[in-house]
Amino acid sequence: MKHDSSYKALSLPSWMLIFFSMIQLVGIYVSDLLTFESIGLKLGDKTDSGLCGASELFSCKAAAASVYSEIGSLPISVIGEAYYLCALLLIIVVRFLPSLSSGLLLSLGATACLSALYSLFLGAVSLIDLGFLCPLCIALYVVNLSSVTLLWLGGVIRPREWLRLFKTPSPWVMLCVMVLSLMGAQAIYAARYKAEYLVAKHKIKSAEKPIYHEINIGDTPVRGDSSAALIVEFSDFQCPFCKRFTKSLKQAYTESLAERPFSYAFKHFPLSSRCNPHIKRDMHPRACHAAMAAICAEQQGAFWEMHDLLFAQQQQLEDQDLKSYAQQLKLNLESFITCLSDEKTQERLSADIALGAKLGVRGTPAFFVNGWNFKGAKRSPAIKQAVARYAYGVQEPQEPSEEAKAHE
Repeated sequence: MKHDSSYKALSLPSWMLIFFSMIQLVGIYVSDLLTFESIGLKLGDKTDSGLCGASELFSCKAAAASVYSEIGSLPISVIGEAYYLCALLLIIVVRFLPSLSSGLLLSLGATACLSALYSLFLGAVSLIDLGFLCPLCIALYVVNLSSVTLLWLGGVIRPREWLRLFKTPSPWVMLCVMVLSLMGAQAIYAARYKAEYLVAKHKIKSAEKPIYHEINIGDTPVRGDSSAALIVEFSDFQCPFCKRFTKSLKQAYTESLAERPFSYAFKHFPLSSRCNPHIKRDMHPRACHAAMAAICAEQQGAFWEMHDLLFAQQQQLEDQDLKSYAQQLKLNLESFITCLSDEKTQERLSADIALGAKLGVRGTPAFFVNGWNFKGAKRSPAIKQAVARYAYGVQEPQEPSEEAKAHE
């Protein structure tokens, strides 16, 4: 072929082609597992199991919840599946059409290097930003690095010739194959998501009704003055789902003031083994510190102001950040700092955690409407429906969820 005539003929031994193909098959399989983790997370499953929950350092769900886990609304794992499928198809072309091998192998070498660099970036993000390792992600990092190593040993990684590739059809052929692979992977993802959504919807419909608990909130901060309805929320300042629920709760509170008003109380339940003996892993390393900062702000009459600030600045919860927030709220800084290490502050936090555990709280957010328990980051309409039924005795028609609307 003319478009390969400017290159020294490139090829890989049969054993390298077979080994490279096997590596891509592993990449497709592991990407598929990660895709199911992303689907499960979107449908409310925040629990790591199997290899993903084998160590306190591991969490596939934390990786799936990261801002780095999607491009647009498409999980990176789906794009990964498409890439590995594309590479596998191109290797088949190289095997049976040697005249195309030089340009396609150079194109594969370039994209393999980009994938390896991206793996190093994501690995650094996992360690530095998330504080967790994703075993399935690590497996893909190994796949990408192995691909680069194999192509380098085969002599097809030649950076000096990459720019010249764009004068040939080879990279455009690869792009077309990648687009087709991506369309196929996206279609499969959509079908799987719909199937898993229907299963999750069936489980919700067949689930037991909420259970009633007697709850003594003590001196817990309460927002609102309704005596007819009270929501007791168990939350974690470092939990992204709690942040979403807090926004929905505020919206429901404002919208309900004229018709069926309610008050809501806040209880601490950090998902961190540092202060919560009922949590096996340190899922949110700064959650305990943030909870104690809120308790200390409460002692100076600024709980809700600190509450709102901590959720707004969820990614900045280091000690210096907490002190900065205290200054921003014009608290007595010396008293605030002393309070952070006070045993009474720890006792108050432990009391909330113990109550949550007694009530069956195992994850956040969890909330109780006049004692009736609910789980998950419910949207504003669902919160108002729960209040209407379990506080005011009014059965309202169920509004379709966001997921249901997407499939109508």
